[in-house]
Amino acid sequence: MIVFFGVVLGAVFGYGAFNSDARGDSTVAALIGAYILIMLLLVACLLVPSTIMGRSRATFRRKLQSDAQFRALVEEDLLTWRDPVGNASYGPL
Repeated sequence: MIVFFGVVLGAVFGYGAFNSDARGDSTVAALIGAYILIMLLLVACLLVPSTIMGRSRATFRRKLQSDAQFRALVEEDLLTWRDPVGNASYGPL
């Protein structure tokens, strides 16, 4: 998805840079800077959170296996936890 947005924005900014040759180098530099800034924001807002969320369950389970006190706290929470919406099993596990 980020690659798609990058290609689309690159095409739009490339068209703008191509048509701004008569305006000077500062316009082209501003377009390149804006493109880089937007791509960094896309990575920070889309790629980083999705990577963290994708790895969170494995990290949580690894923490459960390695830390006995944490596991005891989770098992204690499991006894009183009720699904607020439906009839799902314990959330983190």
